[in-house]
Amino acid sequence: MLSKFFKFILFNLLFLLSFVTLFAIFVRFAILNTLFYTYSFNKNGVYENLAKGIKNAATDALTQQFSKTENYSSMTIDERQEVEKQVESFTSFINKDAVKDFLEVNIANITSYLNNKADILYIYLPIGKWGLPGETTNNIPQYLKDTNIDTRDILKNTKRDSAENLIFLENLKYSSSYVDYAITVGVVSEIIFVFFYLLVSKKGTRYQSLGKLFSLLGVLTLILSWMSYTASKIVTEGLAYKTNWSEIVSGTLLPIFLQPLIIVFTIFGLVALVIGIVLYNKTGKNQLVNEAK
Repeated sequence: MLSKFFKFILFNLLFLLSFVTLFAIFVRFAILNTLFYTYSFNKNGVYENLAKGIKNAATDALTQQFSKTENYSSMTIDERQEVEKQVESFTSFINKDAVKDFLEVNIANITSYLNNKADILYIYLPIGKWGLPGETTNNIPQYLKDTNIDTRDILKNTKRDSAENLIFLENLKYSSSYVDYAITVGVVSEIIFVFFYLLVSKKGTRYQSLGKLFSLLGVLTLILSWMSYTASKIVTEGLAYKTNWSEIVSGTLLPIFLQPLIIVFTIFGLVALVIGIVLYNKTGKNQLVNEAK
């Protein structure tokens, strides 16, 4: 009874560790990899969809701002046209090329910093290229008008340059090292837990217990993979006809990040399931040989 309890605890720890380790692998080879974004964002109309979503979000926000003294729905046609004209002048720069330029440079800057390949994290903000109305640019703080802005200057000008925030910003530089460490610890811990799982299993059924363990891990991981795949399909359904900016952005980005995660989980699930079946069948053959003797 006690061995079953320990096996139950070890299985849950193994499943949790497997999930965390697989997620860390996803972060290391996708989230922290500039090539992942370059490949994923340059197909399936990603930048077009993001430009559409961002423009819709900006339009909604500016429409509320310009019509805050009066309900937009109660305005006359002329008043609405005036508001729409103002909004269009502020959002005219939002297009595929502008979004692509902004994201590509910033993603490269951020991933380089997180991989400790850059000493300073710069934010690319090409306000001068966007052709914003003069009344808007005049209200923008001077430090934001530099094309490449040091994040430390942002913290300083927003009164958030406390020692804790600066230390956190500096530690972000070593994100890839932290993730590598997490992967190593996760893999080693899983090996140790598998060893303990063998120890608490009965001597004659250890292969069988291990086979069941890997098979169950594989099946549960494949279920998680299938659930992620289903979620990806749901959010992308009818994307071309959606007008809500949050649905457009989530429907565009979520599948991009779920796809590599699904691949990682699927590969692990299939490998674990195959190992489990092989180990379980090995037990069956050994039992037949022993009975024959």
